[in-house]
Amino acid sequence: MMQMPRATSDGSRLEALELLAVDARATPLAADTLALSDRVRDGLFYVACVGQFKRGKSTLLNALVGQPLLPVGVVPVTAVVTVVRHGERLAARVRFAAGGWQEVATGNLAQFVTEEQNPENRKGVAAVEVFVPSELLASGMCLVDTLGVDSVFVGNTEGSQAVEQEIARINTLSDRFTALSLERKGSNP
Repeated sequence: MMQMPRATSDGSRLEALELLAVDARATPLAADTLALSDRVRDGLFYVACVGQFKRGKSTLLNALVGQPLLPVGVVPVTAVVTVVRHGERLAARVRFAAGGWQEVATGNLAQFVTEEQNPENRKGVAAVEVFVPSELLASGMCLVDTLGVDSVFVGNTEGSQAVEQEIARINTLSDRFTALSLERKGSNP
């Protein structure tokens, strides 16, 4: 049996939602709320670049941060979701599905995130984070490079479906949070 997550203690509306979810034994909602609470506390918010394969998602994100960090090419390239976030210096790390992070040179990202050098994600990469000293990202915005929807590669299609499910889950959490907020406003004018 899955253990219920421990409630946050910041007195926020997220804490209230999490406590309601714990009381209702809604473990997935409680876990999602806790994760969202952590992101809010850390001041991070994520902007995902989602679209069909080979439509320039990685190119757009490179342009936004002002340097060619993410691999691009003439065939579908991105095989692993990559988060680009603010850092004091240019750096990157890879998280493996088997556990643990590995620091990598930004020039070696293609070895982990591209279909050509990591076909069907045989290296078992769960996620990649790239840190860049960008003014755009200094406020806490994180850019997310996703796999192309409707890719010709099976692994990419499955990966993009996972991203779509995550977006749906976030939308559901947002809807529940809005409902809780409206309910509180209605009961306490």
